Amino acid sequence: MAQFHKLTLWVITLVILAACDIVITNPSPAAEPTSGYSLGSLRLGSSEIRQRTTFHRVRNCQGTNNPVRLSSDYSLGNSVEWRVGSRAGFGVQIGTDAIPVNISLEAALDGQLAAQVTSSGNHAEEQTLSGLEDSIVEYEILWFETWQSATIPLAPPSGNAISIELIYLTNVQTEIANESVYECSNAQDTLQSPTQIPPVRTAVVPTVISTQTQPVTVVETYCYGECWVYDENARTMRWTGYSDGREDVWQPQGTSLERVRAGYTVIFGPMLVPGEIFACRLVIDGEVRKNACDGANVFVPAGVELRVISDGNVGGFRWCPREGYGYRADQSYQCR
Repeated sequence: MAQFHKLTLWVITLVILAACDIVITNPSPAAEPTSGYSLGSLRLGSSEIRQRTTFHRVRNCQGTNNPVRLSSDYSLGNSVEWRVGSRAGFGVQIGTDAIPVNISLEAALDGQLAAQVTSSGNHAEEQTLSGLEDSIVEYEILWFETWQSATIPLAPPSGNAISIELIYLTNVQTEIANESVYECSNAQDTLQSPTQIPPVRTAVVPTVISTQTQPVTVVETYCYGECWVYDENARTMRWTGYSDGREDVWQPQGTSLERVRAGYTVIFGPMLVPGEIFACRLVIDGEVRKNACDGANVFVPAGVELRVISDGNVGGFRWCPREGYGYRADQSYQCR
């Protein structure tokens, strides 16, 4: 009897719904949310030339000739700089800490970057340096990098577009500035293996160079996380870049990050300004200071040499100057 009443109730309900023109359907899965944001076209600005210097030693002693292949390590991670308001970074990926959606600039910059730039950062060969018989030759190489500034709009579904400021590498030229030749018996081996000598960033007095198309300026250059000297035997890596807070100490994708995650001890400083370190795992001078990805930074003083380990799958760190120092003296950029 109870089953008869339930069936009757369902029949009455369906009749009422049909009379009211109501359709009952199974709920469909919710559609994936779409951001509705779109990138516009590049709007080119001026270009500038950045100069850096590297040193290489070629041995040709005791009948052994060891030519050195002069190569670059340009990658998407160190050949593109971006800024949105007070937030800035490197590479072609921009995350939601700077804009409302995650975006990639790779397609927008397709065909715009220098031929030496590779997606993986593998070394692109430039030329081969050779030595003289029974001698050691030290080469000083000048690198001239052309960087192009541009803006690209990010249009939201409604409202004003967000302007993304870019500067990216478009051309690289090299020049042998000097050659020093030593006899094998008299040469003092004061330099490390050429593969371990990082670029020496030179501060160049700004000079305007006339061009038919647009002004080109020679400016000082930065390391972009690449100024490291490695000691494979001691498993250490030492920072050779700026120490005055004009740039961060960090490791982009590639050799430096691989070494850190493999447990190499990172040595840098003494830094001229106090700083803070963003990391998940951090051991400073033998003391465990971080072992969790909690977003809290570790503050470190100026004037001391730091020996840092940040190994493991989440290894890697970024040292930034404290707010009020270095490039953070007049902006509220977060150390991340």
